[in-house]
Amino acid sequence: MTKNEYKLVQFLKMLESRTSSDELENFYHPDTEQIEFPNALTKQCTTRNLQELKEASKKGSKVLTKEEYEIKNLISTADTVILECV
Repeated sequence: MTKNEYKLVQFLKMLESRTSSDELENFYHPDTEQIEFPNALTKQCTTRNLQELKEASKKGSKVLTKEEYEIKNLISTADTVILECV
């Protein structure tokens, strides 16, 4: 497993077991910008910075009883990691 693949797997484990939105800081750059497309929790396309991600994480923890991720495929080349999970 490459360093980047390992980091991605650790990220998924953190999502499954997180106890604080502050844990996101271990995986996101302070200047990050994430685009979230419409889904069951977010009805519109939304762009968030790290602080907004942390706030959304707190709100999401009140809606979701748990998160589980099953890795189907994990492929990487150079600095790019491709993940397929359920």
